[in-house]
Amino acid sequence: GTGCLFSSAITACLALGYDMNESFIKAKETVWNAMKTAVPVGKGMKLLNI
Repeated sequence: GTGCLFSSAITACLALGYDMNESFIKAKETVWNAMKTAVPVGKGMKLLNI
């Protein structure tokens, strides 16, 4: 999940006109925030909150 989110976030930022460095930083922040606010479901892994 986090790898797919990370690559999608980079792609989205590039499509919005950010350069590669800015895209990487924004994608990293997006994944980090999604992990910090992940939703617990049952006894398994948490769901990313995006």
